[in-house]
Amino acid sequence: MSENTQRRLAAIVSVDVVGYSRLMGADETGTLAAFRLHREELIDPKIAEHGGRVVKTMGDGLLLEFPSVVNAVKCSIDVQTAMAARNGDVAKARRITFRIGINLGDIIIEGEDIHGDGVNVSARLQEVSAVGGLALSGIAREGLGSLLHVEFEDGGQQQFKNIARPIQVWRWTPEQPAAAKTLAPVSDKPSIAVLPFANMSSDQEQEYFADGMTDDLITHLSNVDGLFVIARNSVFTYKNVNVKVQDVGAELGVRYVLEGSVRRGGDVVRINAQLIDAATGGHIWADIFDRRMEDIFALQDEVTGEIVAALKAAFGSALETQSRQAPTANQAAYDIYLRAQQATRQLDMENLSAALSLFQEAITLDPGFADAYAGDAWAAALVWRASFIDILSSSEARSRAEQSIARALSLQPGHAGALQVRVLFLSMDGRSDEALAMMREIVAAEPNNAKARYRLANVLNNIGRPAEALTELEAALLLDPKPDILSQDFMMSVYYGNELYEKSFAIAREVEALSPKSFLGHNGVICSGARLGCLEEARAALAENLKLFPPYNVQLFVVYSQNYAPSYREDLLGAMRMAGVPEWPFGFQGDEANRLNGTEIEKLFLGRSIRGESERIGWFELIVDNAGNYRKANQKKVPAVAGKITVEDDRVCFQSPDNLLGRKCLSPVYRDPANSVSGQQAYVFPTQGEILRFSVPS
Repeated sequence: MSENTQRRLAAIVSVDVVGYSRLMGADETGTLAAFRLHREELIDPKIAEHGGRVVKTMGDGLLLEFPSVVNAVKCSIDVQTAMAARNGDVAKARRITFRIGINLGDIIIEGEDIHGDGVNVSARLQEVSAVGGLALSGIAREGLGSLLHVEFEDGGQQQFKNIARPIQVWRWTPEQPAAAKTLAPVSDKPSIAVLPFANMSSDQEQEYFADGMTDDLITHLSNVDGLFVIARNSVFTYKNVNVKVQDVGAELGVRYVLEGSVRRGGDVVRINAQLIDAATGGHIWADIFDRRMEDIFALQDEVTGEIVAALKAAFGSALETQSRQAPTANQAAYDIYLRAQQATRQLDMENLSAALSLFQEAITLDPGFADAYAGDAWAAALVWRASFIDILSSSEARSRAEQSIARALSLQPGHAGALQVRVLFLSMDGRSDEALAMMREIVAAEPNNAKARYRLANVLNNIGRPAEALTELEAALLLDPKPDILSQDFMMSVYYGNELYEKSFAIAREVEALSPKSFLGHNGVICSGARLGCLEEARAALAENLKLFPPYNVQLFVVYSQNYAPSYREDLLGAMRMAGVPEWPFGFQGDEANRLNGTEIEKLFLGRSIRGESERIGWFELIVDNAGNYRKANQKKVPAVAGKITVEDDRVCFQSPDNLLGRKCLSPVYRDPANSVSGQQAYVFPTQGEILRFSVPS
């Protein structure tokens, strides 16, 4: 030991930035700037306040030294508590969070640096700390005595890599919103996350195949009795990101992580897979599999079987795999199906159109492929739900979805994917009891199906049972703590239905950041923001929706929310009006003195051929027979709409299976004297998407 080397007892703090590689990969400049700001405004001042010093900085963390463990713990708690608040308005994907390990031990000082067993133990402790919390060694906990009124959770004795003796662990986690907390496994059974398999093929177009392999393994493992499996969307947030397995375990609340790669060349597939203990980073099992494409499903069975065997040996638990039938014997159909699934996830019109074509190709190659029919049903239902009439009219989209549902269920009774599409239709049709019963059956049959649990929560909330919905939401979050945008929309709704407006608002802001071209996040900010009094944010979200769809209005939501419980629906409508959402497209307001009554509306429309103008669709032509059957064409190149006109409550009622889910759309009609010309009486009326003006002979 040199003359400059000294030893002393100190409190050592290891701070790790959770998911640092993922954050840097997503936004290197923004991450560095945010971390620098946190240090300047919070971390460094707190360290100085408590008498500590920064020994050194690493790219993904800090090493700190304090003269006492009391100061070290107080500083760490202050930082973690403040960070939870600072992250409140930051999208989850961009939050900087820390895991902190604290040890009291002997250190070796060499210049400004420190070394020794005490430092190594603190580094191992931060690996088992909760995200946003801290972990202490037993000796550090003893050093606190009763000087701090803080509750710690006993983490038991743990054996760490390169540490000879077991270390007693104590943990602390601050109170913070559920969305920001580290999740624990749903039970004491083995829990696993399958990270996206890397595509090692020379052809990058094979990315869909690697993703499909990951999907299938998740599905296969989800059918293992006694195994808790994280859903697809949560694990795919780690795609193409270098990440610590310990971070994955902490963020997703799992004990085991499966990672690997896929290489496909011609008819040959190689899978390299390894199972890792997320608590220690140790490898439990690894293997390489070389198979031909026609053996791909047998290969998936083999990989799953070896994982289960390894988990049985490691966990000492009874796990039982269920036999399954290969989804298709036609490899070309399976390949096209994977491409279709990838396109469906994009949710936009172009990709949904492509997905429908691809599903039909797969079905043509194998008419007995149940998964392809279920996928086709879901894509068609999405087209129906979004009213993408440039692809299919509402009636055509629904008919296609219903036919595909029936075919999938005839081939595979109880197919969860097909049944969930049926639940969507039952819910939208107001058949809530049937929808709820079917969703409960799906969840009971597939308890690891996170999407099913999110949809069950949504069904319960929409029919006016928010407390039950919240229970199901919490179960879904355990399976899929980083859900896709549609499931996040369900989260917003459930939190809103339970009057947890702060949580609904936080999720909505996150969805806005992740998908600024989607209505979902903006709608959430509008409603929950209005209820919180955050009218500036609500009106900013309204401005974004008006950019996306200038006719955006309250009455459009009236049509789409007809299946909601009355109290829930009125609450949402009230919030929209508080935020200033226009009642009708383009802020239209009719003159009540010139409003037509029901008898006048019947005389004006029935047995008439009317031609008029709309700023949005150009000219339109409305042909109505004496019984109220109508056909409407317009200047835009979209299919003509046919349906029925009636009069209800002194309003004209349009209902067409070709548009707006086939629901009733009611509108007042007004005389428009300012635009009348000699011999012609002008009229104007708003619909849910446009303002129509026309004239008829007086």
